[in-house]
Amino acid sequence: MQVEIVVHPTFIAGIVRGTFSMADAKAGLDRIADACRQHGCSKVLLDGRMLESGFGVADRFVAAEYLAAVLPQGTHVASLSHAPIHQESKIFENTANNRGAFMLTTQSAVEAANFLGIDPADIG
Repeated sequence: MQVEIVVHPTFIAGIVRGTFSMADAKAGLDRIADACRQHGCSKVLLDGRMLESGFGVADRFVAAEYLAAVLPQGTHVASLSHAPIHQESKIFENTANNRGAFMLTTQSAVEAANFLGIDPADIG
């Protein structure tokens, strides 16, 4: 799995490709958290539309706990994915939110942009 970090003027994007790996997910979240701190950004888009497979229920729980622990407090995160990856994403959302994150999981770029307060055209 590859996580590309793209710094936009108003948000940080983590673009995820390939087959899910917990080690790669944690490393990517660490890099996103560092970028948020470095750029004073409190909005993150996790773009998983190119994630192929391997993101199981238990992985979603662990990754959400990790996300809530490493991102700066108050960070808003929109996780954008497609079916079948999105099917069980509410576990990811609920776990992160229950641990203090502000998170939305969606299949809609417009919904993700609205949640983050950014222009949908910036998502692509």
